[in-house]
Amino acid sequence: MTQTSFAKAVLDPEAAIPLGVVGPDGQPDAKRFDVYRNNVAASLTRALEAGFPVVRKLVGDEFFGAMAVVFLRAHPPRNRQISLYGADFPEFLAQFPPVAHLGYLPDVARLEQALRDSYHAADSTGVPLEALTSLTEAQLLQARIGRRLCGSCGLTGRFSASGPPICAAGLRRLCGAKRWQSCAPISTPSRTCCQPAELRF
Repeated sequence: MTQTSFAKAVLDPEAAIPLGVVGPDGQPDAKRFDVYRNNVAASLTRALEAGFPVVRKLVGDEFFGAMAVVFLRAHPPRNRQISLYGADFPEFLAQFPPVAHLGYLPDVARLEQALRDSYHAADSTGVPLEALTSLTEAQLLQARIGRRLCGSCGLTGRFSASGPPICAAGLRRLCGAKRWQSCAPISTPSRTCCQPAELRF
């Protein structure tokens, strides 16, 4: 038995139980392995529920749970941190036929994933005060502020073909994480949220 075969069997209920999984009598024990399968699926489903609470609210608990099982069988974890599980979920939704009529759903998931990325991203360093105070008058008049996205600020998709992109940090400022989790789907944003953050000459 290898780790690869074990992991594949855990996520595939139709797969045979791995060699070496036996009961007290030394015989293969499918029931014991099914308990482990169920625990893994339940843990990954809870991770998706925690990461995408708005998507869950929009489709309902029962549908979300069934959809999560389909997702986790096709997308096993690639990171040892379970809190990061589900980065592929937005694109999965974009290709998942049962939600094809909910055109906004993948973008809602992208916003939630962007919030997660923003939360875990390293802090970004702003323009040092010394960089401004050391400028001559001529340099200051020629200086301009360029738009640069910090590490916690990721652009999301669009809610419509004509709407501007918005960012996770901007969303957090506009409606707050707690309020966002109880929001109805947001309409097409009217502005971008990223603030100027880079001094250029």
